[in-house]
Amino acid sequence: MARPNIGQPCVPLAQVPNIVTPSPPYDSSARLSMLDLTLSPDEVPLAFLDVETTGLAPHYGDRVCEVAILRCRGEEVLDSLQQLVNPQRPMGAGAFAVHGITEEMLRDAPTFAQVAEDVLELIEGAVLVGHNTPFDLSFLAEELGRLGLSLPPLIALDTLRLARRVYRLGSYALGPVAAALGVDVRGHAHRAMSDVLLTRAVFQRLTDDLWRQGLRTLNDLLRAQGGMLEFARAPTGDIPPLLQEALRERSLL
Repeated sequence: MARPNIGQPCVPLAQVPNIVTPSPPYDSSARLSMLDLTLSPDEVPLAFLDVETTGLAPHYGDRVCEVAILRCRGEEVLDSLQQLVNPQRPMGAGAFAVHGITEEMLRDAPTFAQVAEDVLELIEGAVLVGHNTPFDLSFLAEELGRLGLSLPPLIALDTLRLARRVYRLGSYALGPVAAALGVDVRGHAHRAMSDVLLTRAVFQRLTDDLWRQGLRTLNDLLRAQGGMLEFARAPTGDIPPLLQEALRERSLL
């Protein structure tokens, strides 16, 4: 399949401010001071993240049932985590249809409380990268909140949002984006580490295309995706629009 022609970005980058002020729970100054945004993504640690879940709404009781993280710098893999997680609740039928994880598979798995330290260690000080990252962050924040913990200040990139703003495709779900970019998706299973590896390949193709357009730094990538990512941890009313978008996209993956 031919690669999509990057042409002009769907949203002209000149119209995007250098940094879009984020919403809570993060303080923007803490996030922006942790890394030199003039560096390229190859020069900083990246933590590619994916979670599988019992459903779509963490604020209404759904839980993480699998987590995978690949911490890299350039081509080097620094560390990784692939772990089934006992969600301590039944598996939703819709979620099972997506990832195929059964309650039997999770019966003897550790709880999130038992893996939280490993998760935090792998993402600490890294730029987090995912496909539909607000979905994964909202689940991590909710799981950590149950333990009286919180996510560290971090900068996150979203290959879904980048692909939407750079390419014109029929679908922006992970598999179709990967296929459009020439990534081999044969045998791809919708499980956490499989999605992480596919996201890493998509990110590399995306950044290669953006590099050729002169977008080479972390700040350039933040501009390309429209600024800092936001997510909500505990909505007091309706689900925020950004999370609604994340939930809709996850249902298509």
